[in-house]
Amino acid sequence: MKQYRLKKEVRLLFDERYCGKIKEIEYWEKEKFRLELLDEVENVHIEYGSLSNPSSNIKNLKDWTSDGKKARFYFTLNVLDIENQLYEKADISELMSELQKTANKFFKTK
Repeated sequence: MKQYRLKKEVRLLFDERYCGKIKEIEYWEKEKFRLELLDEVENVHIEYGSLSNPSSNIKNLKDWTSDGKKARFYFTLNVLDIENQLYEKADISELMSELQKTANKFFKTK
């Protein structure tokens, strides 16, 4: 099932609650969004935040350690339409290594 999100260039024009959503086309049609405002999401995509409680819709985006010296950013890696247990063939350590290299490009530390 294909999923969509608002195009980056139009997100500032809409309420913030829509800006991070990745939903099926039926959701966007119900909310009265035109197809030309949406981008199709790749089958593997990263969503900002993670659910603090699976039974709620509230996402944790980031927090700080109690001493204020370390920030944590949460994200969820979604893989759509994957066959049962096919993910076990993915090289997760290689993925983590590539994510580490990318993160180091964005953050300067002491």
